[in-house]
Amino acid sequence: MFCSRSNDVFGLAPCTSLLLAHQGSRGSLLGTANVLGAALVSWGHPDGVVRAKMRKEQPPAPLLQAPSLDPVVLCASTPDLPQLWIALASGRILVLRLSLQPTKGQLEPKRPPVQLLGHEGAVTALALCTAFSVAVSASQDGVAIIWDLNT
Repeated sequence: MFCSRSNDVFGLAPCTSLLLAHQGSRGSLLGTANVLGAALVSWGHPDGVVRAKMRKEQPPAPLLQAPSLDPVVLCASTPDLPQLWIALASGRILVLRLSLQPTKGQLEPKRPPVQLLGHEGAVTALALCTAFSVAVSASQDGVAIIWDLNT
């Protein structure tokens, strides 16, 4: 399940994440944000490609090709942040900064992904919180790491 700041709730299938583009002020007291567009991100495909689909009539477009020996195990996003966090089986985490342009039907990485290192085992949980500007990842080896979303 995915809750947006516009109070919309989305049910998501396994191995999917949702990226949203909002209209409205980020810190609005009344929560007056409208969803302008969305992209559904999927992973876990046999070819190791992370894909995004913005429109029903469009085929999913590739976002990232994971190494064949280091598959994607999780992806995470949050409505207030144009980033996709991608966790790999090796423990590496890739952060894709994205440009979501719903009127053009485009979703493009702004630059190559940032690579975060710290886990020695496969990542088993990944959560993002824009209210506190942190991401938390946990791995099979029992390690949890708090990451700063601003850096």
